[in-house]
Amino acid sequence: MVSLVATPPTQAGIKFEFHFGWRGGTKAWSQLYHLTQGAWQDQTHFNAASDALWNYIKAATCSRVTLDSTVGYNPGSFLPVYSKTYGAAGTYTDTSNPQAAGEACMLWRFTTDQRTSKNHPIYLFKWFHGTQSDGATSPDSLRSGIASTAASQISNILAGISDGTLTRHYCGPFGAVAQSGTCNPLLHMREFPT
Repeated sequence: MVSLVATPPTQAGIKFEFHFGWRGGTKAWSQLYHLTQGAWQDQTHFNAASDALWNYIKAATCSRVTLDSTVGYNPGSFLPVYSKTYGAAGTYTDTSNPQAAGEACMLWRFTTDQRTSKNHPIYLFKWFHGTQSDGATSPDSLRSGIASTAASQISNILAGISDGTLTRHYCGPFGAVAQSGTCNPLLHMREFPT
């Protein structure tokens, strides 16, 4: 018999909940980051890690995107244990180039230190809606300014996220620790569920 229950992650997590204007209304979307070093010690440590990670993410997030809140999860559970409200917009601005369509995304890809049971490398991906294209010159490309900002922030994330006591490292849900990362120079599509 096949089980329909997913295995809970073995690493702590922070889910970032965003929204932006889309098709005459607003659209919510999220990203989940898993981090090493075990369970959250308390609300204060969760807040510190959430703030530190947001400081890196917001620099490469367009100002049309708003972070509503973050939600914390302990290893071994799908139940949230902490949350923090933000209501803060991304800080990347560039008025010289057009915003990309809502489904178009900036894509970050991270290599990890682990492989699957079939010896395939494990990668981690993050998609960012509400980004910018390179305009009429190269509409399928990511704006070079946001791509270079993203590369800097990827390096910061790889160096570790401080929760005030521990330095936590970005990893997969079962502990595959990110080793290197890149921002793809091309726009990608990530459809919203209907």
